[in-house]
Amino acid sequence: MVLRPALWRSSGMNPSSIDVEARESDQFGEGLALIAARISESLPHCIVQPVAYDRMLADSPLRMIGCDSSGQPRAFILISSREAPGYIARTVERAERAAKSLPAQLASAVLLPHTTGDIEGRTFAIFPYARPFSESKVIRKSQTMFVRGSIFRWLHDAVSATLTQCESGDDLDEVKAALQCIECDGELSRRLRCCAAEAARSIESGTWRPCFTLVHNDFCIDNVLRGGVVAGGHRFAVIDWAGATTRGYPVYDLVRMCRSLGLGVGSIRRQMQRHADAIGYGFLECSYSLCASLGRIGGDLEHFPRNRYVQLVESCWKCVEDSIGTEKTGEPSQNEVSTPCPSN
Repeated sequence: MVLRPALWRSSGMNPSSIDVEARESDQFGEGLALIAARISESLPHCIVQPVAYDRMLADSPLRMIGCDSSGQPRAFILISSREAPGYIARTVERAERAAKSLPAQLASAVLLPHTTGDIEGRTFAIFPYARPFSESKVIRKSQTMFVRGSIFRWLHDAVSATLTQCESGDDLDEVKAALQCIECDGELSRRLRCCAAEAARSIESGTWRPCFTLVHNDFCIDNVLRGGVVAGGHRFAVIDWAGATTRGYPVYDLVRMCRSLGLGVGSIRRQMQRHADAIGYGFLECSYSLCASLGRIGGDLEHFPRNRYVQLVESCWKCVEDSIGTEKTGEPSQNEVSTPCPSN
């Protein structure tokens, strides 16, 4: 993360001294002084600095770091935007739900805040500070090389610990609705839509029984910080649980993390096999589950731009095709008699 100059100190603030560019871009205006006053209740005499965030997303929260008088980071602060004032409350609630669904040893990797509240209707949370990985690709690669094994083990274990079968008709209808979002989307590739159609037929025939598990839904290295004491001894801590659910479909989180780490095809295939073993799936069922996840996301994009969603879907699908082979996914072979795939 790139720090900008401090906007204010939590004691002796002067709202008129707030940086004009930051006021306009962060859309908090005079409310910054009130925010700082609330933060000072938990972090007295700290220096608060805003950090970079995704301004392309209307619901992206304001992110800040609270430093002590010597300049050492002590806290990470998130404040909801005007467009999505309840975003941080939702993030915290889902993080807490995720932690409760996991065994204690796994739950400690879920970074939870020590202070929450709202300011003029916008929710905020203050977290213990954990260091991000470097912005430099070269340095980040060396840093993550020593922790990625722990991240993947945690993910496999978390999926295994929270796995439940979709038993009821409502559960299966929910999966089929997600698959239909992919099957009927003319902007997506034929192979992907074909896989979604085949997955839906497999549910109908009973040859595939989907399952639910805890999913983060944005499980990439940008949402993993270096751990330690704040993560119960884990070498990493997982943040930004806004999209998480305990009724998610496995595989998507794995694919996102593999892509964000830039793993090669062989490494992705090995991780996919370990994930499949934890779930009790074959590679074909893994591709079905990915389709269901992507379809559910597409059905509830909120502030996420449509064009970025299409890019995300296609990149995740390519990752799976490249790593497990097209013969393992939903594209029928020439000798297979099957219902036709959707046409473009």
